[in-house]
Amino acid sequence: MLYAVTDRSWLGEDTLYHQVEEAILGGATFIQLREKELSQEAFLEEAKEIKELCRKYFKTGRQWYLWNCRYQRYFCKT
Repeated sequence: MLYAVTDRSWLGEDTLYHQVEEAILGGATFIQLREKELSQEAFLEEAKEIKELCRKYFKTGRQWYLWNCRYQRYFCKT
């Protein structure tokens, strides 16, 4: 398992979506969306986009996606 944890402070000019996609293409099999500085609304919007991205690539049912922040915790198999 290759575990990737998001961190917005490392994005620079890139988007979180693109960075997560690159992590998946690089072999990540578990994505943790950890964005403590976002509002609940912004976090949930980001989480929906990342979850759809994971569903796009994780078609085998073996990979995992985790939301984790101060607002919500979900453990979702894609």
